[in-house]
Amino acid sequence: MTKSGNRLRLSFSNEKVDRIFEARDITSFVQAFPLAKEFKHEASVRLSQLYRIEGQFDSKNLIDELRKIDFFEVLEEESEPIPVYTPNDFAMEDPFGQLALVKIKAKDAFWEQ
Repeated sequence: MTKSGNRLRLSFSNEKVDRIFEARDITSFVQAFPLAKEFKHEASVRLSQLYRIEGQFDSKNLIDELRKIDFFEVLEEESEPIPVYTPNDFAMEDPFGQLALVKIKAKDAFWEQ
């Protein structure tokens, strides 16, 4: 992987894959779960092999092209996270009850009010 300005150039052991990525404006290529190997679990190795790619390109088109080559085991678009519950931190209104949550502005963090 090399960087030219904000654009990354990815290099794999497959010319077809390299050409597909060369045609895209990729700005980030990072491990999705960089700490996964630290856990003693059978899924840790597989989680550590997941990567997130960001940039200015049509992700559906990229996935379609890469699937034709059959180089990657799994390819999927990352979806928006969906909250599965609403936190019930009733003491949030009391700055003396949970001062740490008030200091980090947890009430305004990730959930809708």
